[in-house]
Amino acid sequence: MSHQKTQYIDQVQGYVLGILMNKDMRGEAGVVNLRDEYFTGHYSQCFRAIKDLYHEQRAIDPISVAKKMRELNLVPDVVSYTVWLGESPVTIEHWHTYKADLFENYKERRLQQIKADLARDFDIQKAFDEFVELNSEQTSSISRDAYTAGMELAQKLIRIKDGQEKVQISPTYLRPLDKVIAGFSSPDFILLGGRPAHGKTTLGLQLAFNMAYNGHSIGFITMEMSRQQLMSRLLSNISSVNGYKFNNADKDMSIEEINIIGKYVDKLKSLKLYISDLPHATTQTIEAEVVRLKRQYQVEGIFIDYLQLVSATKEDNLRNKVEQVTNISKQFKAMCKRQNIWVCVISSLSRDSEKRTDKRPYTSDLRESGQLEYDADKIIFVHRPAAYMNEDDPDYTRVENIMEIIIRKNRNGETGTVIVNTDLRYTRVSEFASTDLNLF
Repeated sequence: MSHQKTQYIDQVQGYVLGILMNKDMRGEAGVVNLRDEYFTGHYSQCFRAIKDLYHEQRAIDPISVAKKMRELNLVPDVVSYTVWLGESPVTIEHWHTYKADLFENYKERRLQQIKADLARDFDIQKAFDEFVELNSEQTSSISRDAYTAGMELAQKLIRIKDGQEKVQISPTYLRPLDKVIAGFSSPDFILLGGRPAHGKTTLGLQLAFNMAYNGHSIGFITMEMSRQQLMSRLLSNISSVNGYKFNNADKDMSIEEINIIGKYVDKLKSLKLYISDLPHATTQTIEAEVVRLKRQYQVEGIFIDYLQLVSATKEDNLRNKVEQVTNISKQFKAMCKRQNIWVCVISSLSRDSEKRTDKRPYTSDLRESGQLEYDADKIIFVHRPAAYMNEDDPDYTRVENIMEIIIRKNRNGETGTVIVNTDLRYTRVSEFASTDLNLF
């Protein structure tokens, strides 16, 4: 290894340890998914002290770590150096990069050791087994016995109760819906489905806006519409300028309405909503964009519009559509866990629901693959009764603005149906006033 690379790896070890002490990073994002073997020399000793403090449920800070190292008869000189490295905001921003570099360096060192053992012992089977095990290792996937895993969960709950760790949850800010599902949390894989013209993208964009408006950092990957088309919907929503006018602004939109839109554009400055236009993207392209959004904007969740436009990988190109969607579903589920982020994928449904008397969708209406039903943590459908009526129907005006949000699957909670108000003129979904609910 070159002197320059050795220096960099030393710095990386210092960065990681410094962040652990400055930020007291516990749980799966920090101490739990690091191992002694990732560090070398004094850095390994420092991490040993941090890990002991973690298991003793004590504070992890520079003073406590130095004291612990003395208790273990270790030299605490490295502590002040790593704290200085780790306290920089730039360092903290690149935490995941440093952790990945640390892991890659460990794999390189381990591979060199396997080669050296093979040259010495000529044990090909042992070398092969060790290489396969090394190659399958991931920073986020380390086996533990049930007792250790249980202790980690118990300690996490204690930290949450004591206010030392926050539960990362993104409410939808539609109160009837939040009463059932509470919101979206990592690493949930959520499916939001509906037939055409029932408002699935409208609801998805409304939820993204609600979350961003309330201070959450949210990504929205659009594959169906361009970024400008999506922004037209959003600006129609918040400005109350009829959506159809955006299509022919020179004839249909007044200068007063353009000025109103301009004022609302200014209000978007503080909104943490990041829109990515990715036509014909594969799951690998989407994950790369998710990584970028997380690194650059610290997004906590992503909406993807929509599933049927996700391109198959080269390996899946020759397979049938069912196999392609099955693999796409598995890849999205794995991505949620790898990136520790919730992802809400908008999906179209088959026509089967329209053949039934009760046209409300069921999980069996998900197109192409039963794997979607298996992988998803939450399955949410939208249904507008008015979509199956003529405007001269006597009941049309009563249900014109009704949207049913049907929760068919909720891995960690209740299922059910909530009723909200939708105004398609402004692509808006909102709560009904309590007096309006008397209609039903």
